[in-house]
Amino acid sequence: MTCGMSWPHLSQRIGCTCRRLLVCAFATLCMVTAACCRDDGEARLSAGLARALSTAMPASARVSLDSVEPSRWPEGFGNHSWEAPLDYGLDGGTRALYCPGYLPSLYPEKNLGQLCGDEFYSSRWFLQRREYNPFRIAREEFELLSHDRDELLQRTLWGLGYAYIHRDCEEWLSDTALAMLARASSLEREVVVDVAAPPLLGLLPETMVRADPQEGQVAVDIRAFSTLSYDSVASIERSMRTAAARGIQAICFADRDRHDAGQKARRVAERLKRERKLPQDFLIIPGQVVYTQSGPILSLFTREIIPASMTMAATLRDIHREGGLAYLVHPGVPGGPERLANMDFDGYLMQPSMFEMFRMLSVINDAAYADKPGLTGSSAKFSGTAGLPYTLVEAEEVSLEAIKEGLAQGKASAAGELYLPWMAAASYGPVAEFDRFLNRYFRIHRYAETRLANYLGADSVTLHTTWDHEIRRLMGITGAPGGIVRVLDGTSPLLDGPEVTIIAAEYSFFRIGYDERSDTAFLEARISW
Repeated sequence: MTCGMSWPHLSQRIGCTCRRLLVCAFATLCMVTAACCRDDGEARLSAGLARALSTAMPASARVSLDSVEPSRWPEGFGNHSWEAPLDYGLDGGTRALYCPGYLPSLYPEKNLGQLCGDEFYSSRWFLQRREYNPFRIAREEFELLSHDRDELLQRTLWGLGYAYIHRDCEEWLSDTALAMLARASSLEREVVVDVAAPPLLGLLPETMVRADPQEGQVAVDIRAFSTLSYDSVASIERSMRTAAARGIQAICFADRDRHDAGQKARRVAERLKRERKLPQDFLIIPGQVVYTQSGPILSLFTREIIPASMTMAATLRDIHREGGLAYLVHPGVPGGPERLANMDFDGYLMQPSMFEMFRMLSVINDAAYADKPGLTGSSAKFSGTAGLPYTLVEAEEVSLEAIKEGLAQGKASAAGELYLPWMAAASYGPVAEFDRFLNRYFRIHRYAETRLANYLGADSVTLHTTWDHEIRRLMGITGAPGGIVRVLDGTSPLLDGPEVTIIAAEYSFFRIGYDERSDTAFLEARISW
């Protein structure tokens, strides 16, 4: 079909132009995704996006492991154990841990995707939150875009918005490709937040939206996400630049069961410093969020990946054996305060927007937890929100060693005034009374878990019911309105009696339990050495 030039054919011209744009965008997406594989088994996609990543990274930052003698790697945070995964991936390799069938010497004619594609989609090592595989999500989204023209149009428009917002980032192309192959909701929220956040935050006093460390203090965003998490499309470069503009001096990209974002972030930071787009003393803290059998743990200053799905006790031992620090991510969930008190945590992570905000207040004011400081980070899944809130660490200088020493000694505290109104609402007034009433359920819940753990001689007991998730949403800032609507329209599970869905007891290195939903008894164990 040709595009006419007369006024009656205006709609055809517009339609033709739109189709051409869609064809070009989709062709670009196909070329990037179908390109010869350069991935490490730890990257976001299993095919050509890793090559896009490699192409976007300066050649001076890419190192082939085959050309480097292990003895020449520097000591400390830059040794080979923290460098190797990214370097290996950029050179088109992977580990036997992720793909036992990766044998390029036997099959030189095959690329990484041909040797390891199935493993990337099925390996338990790639599961995040114990159920989400980013490779599989990307494949499903690619198939959806290939067959649904309306979805392709909508996704392309959001992708163009994402690309425009990130146009000043060197890796905007690969970041946009990753964003388009993530869940649509992640892409849409990233664009909306990045457009809306600056003007909205600009209306607030500067003290609420900017870190203000005093002498002897370092402002740290203790947890942010990147595109390596299945539910985030935040650009590492833009997140760092946003955080630095807000006075943050160090950041940790702690993705879900991934530690390689810190490697990429450090290299991007070095480039930005050379280009004078980032302060020279800006630091990248290595870390990850490890999902254990009983909940997530924030691991800081670990150079090796900490395996997921171990017991909480075994995970803590691994983190400390690696010389890292461990923080309980959700201290307010049922069983959280008990685990925080009884296990070897270095502190806990507060997330003011989460449902457990009210329950955290009792932990903050309890002298029994005085030696375990509460930290906070942006938990930013969107680059526009990086740096708010943050943690102030007492340190003699702005260095990784000084920050680690301050954290290890408990000389750190949550900071950031942006969430103070929410904290006040959870402490006083009708919101506090509402949460206090709902919290009675979790007090009973806590009593049942404690008694069961004592009776079974377990490290901890997990007890889930049909009421848990709904009450958690009602106690949250954003979930309460929807929860009230469900009560009024008769669809809320709270209108029926609570039923036990999962009961599990955790011992030193294994977990045993029963899942009523699938009528399955299970014994789980994962051991590292």
